[in-house]
Amino acid sequence: MRKIPLPPLVATMETLREQKQVAHEVILVEAHHSLEVQQVIDRFEGEHIRSIEHDNDHFDSLIQKGIDEAKGEYINIIRPGEYYLSKYALETISEFIDANDGPDVVICGRVEHRNNQQSVLFHPLDIPSLKCGSYPPTLEHIWLKKTIFEKTGKFQSDYKYKGKFDFYCRLAQANLRIVQFRRVLTDSHRLKVTLKNPLSEGREMLRIITSHFGPLCAFKWWFTHNQKYFFSALLQTLKKSFSRQP
Repeated sequence: MRKIPLPPLVATMETLREQKQVAHEVILVEAHHSLEVQQVIDRFEGEHIRSIEHDNDHFDSLIQKGIDEAKGEYINIIRPGEYYLSKYALETISEFIDANDGPDVVICGRVEHRNNQQSVLFHPLDIPSLKCGSYPPTLEHIWLKKTIFEKTGKFQSDYKYKGKFDFYCRLAQANLRIVQFRRVLTDSHRLKVTLKNPLSEGREMLRIITSHFGPLCAFKWWFTHNQKYFFSALLQTLKKSFSRQP
């Protein structure tokens, strides 16, 4: 994780501490170790927490560092502000994995927050959706067997904004056994996701879709979605212009 407000981290750690039924480890990867974060970790002493400082603050690089350090069979990538909905969450997913003969990937439902309303979504990881640029904005609802990275490759830091999308594309094409679990085990207090740099994000989407699905799919995506990226970029430019007015 990069520098973040501490309350989301504390909320996440509280739900991790509640997972008493299944043996697990918590690996906290930081780009910049701070005294405040260490104080939070000290509050959860004895909870099988390992704190690791990484010399790269790129999100995908932080994720991969945690994966490389993990000793368990399955990995769940959860960020500060994301949390388990029940103290039985890890027990529930563990029983599901055993009952389904250890699939490579388990995809649960996720909660979408939009316009002060909540809805539960169950999206399969399918190539037609990815070709259209549609993918989950988070990773916390997915459990990954550690051995899959031999087929998918690692999280890459080549992309500044859309690394998750690239990983989802590789995941869908890696000939893995992917199972859906129609339960919601996680939620998030994260802030609304917005386009930080619309033009750069649009270029990365084009590059990824072209790489995985060819230029025709990339052209179809751009023809359908370029207005969103163009007008977001225009709005940002106008805001900057007005903010510079005397």
